Amino acid sequence: MTSTPAIAFLGTGRMGLPMAMNLARAGFPLRVWNRTADHARALAAAGATLAATPAEAARGADVIITMLAEALLPRWWRAAVVHADDDLAAVYAGAPTP
Repeated sequence: MTSTPAIAFLGTGRMGLPMAMNLARAGFPLRVWNRTADHARALAAAGATLAATPAEAARGADVIITMLAEALLPRWWRAAVVHADDDLAAVYAGAPTP
């Protein structure tokens, strides 16, 4: 892991957007993905790179953070982790599905 870890952030909705925005403003190398790409566009202005897929976001990441609904987590998580490097830290959280 580098001194400033590269972060992949999956899920930039109500909870994820402000969290990812804080990381981008703090200067972390950040790649973001969201099912609805428009929800992630504000992060590009803050310096984040928008990814088309979870796998693209995860490539080269030292840390993957997910903020996804429980129902979506297994599918997108697998898609991201398959493409991550060996030394990976991960935080997965999300809102419970009603």
